Amino acid sequence: MLKKIVLNVILGVIRGFVEYLVYFRIPLLILTDYLKVPVTPVKPLEVAVIFGVFVALNTTSSNVKPQIGIVFDALSSLLGLLIVLELVFGTMEAGRVEVVHRAGELQVRGELVFRPLVILLVGFAVLFTIVRLYEKIVHSEE
Repeated sequence: MLKKIVLNVILGVIRGFVEYLVYFRIPLLILTDYLKVPVTPVKPLEVAVIFGVFVALNTTSSNVKPQIGIVFDALSSLLGLLIVLELVFGTMEAGRVEVVHRAGELQVRGELVFRPLVILLVGFAVLFTIVRLYEKIVHSEE
């Protein structure tokens, strides 16, 4: 029994870490490093809390009955979705970034619209949540 609990805790920590990467670190990396979008710096305490919540939700989901674990899986996915939406729409006005570059009298203006990308990410997150919940339901019936 103790061995199963320890294994479930390790599994929950790994799943929490993966969700932390997928929903927080990777979108933040894409926005700041690749798209050069100015993002408000995230405090280390906030990062630790986000990581801790993902780990706690997934560890709880792994250690409770599957019928109850479904709720924690859904909360974890919805939290991740909320973080992605806050990163994108909290840092950019309505999901768009405008860049103006001036060289002497020449002025070049460019605009990137992220709304379709965000809708795609939301769709994948919702689909992922539905598949995970369905898998939990199927395994709980066995």
